Amino acid sequence: MMQMTLQWKSQPCRILIMRMASGRRSQRKRRRRKSTRKFRTRTLFSKAVTPVVTKVTIKRKKRKENTVKRPNLPHL
Repeated sequence: MMQMTLQWKSQPCRILIMRMASGRRSQRKRRRRKSTRKFRTRTLFSKAVTPVVTKVTIKRKKRKENTVKRPNLPHL
């Protein structure tokens, strides 16, 4: 009887850990998707008495393409 309860207790814990892991993965995915925006906007304030907000798009550095082109092997 004692062993059965122990087993039962350990199961939800495992599920919870799995759920946490999956949540973390989804967060990472979301972050990656967010970073694919082409331009980041920055507000600049001019030196005038009335601060004029001008949006400036900053181009991000392009990711270097993978130089090693692997042959496309047909599935045998």
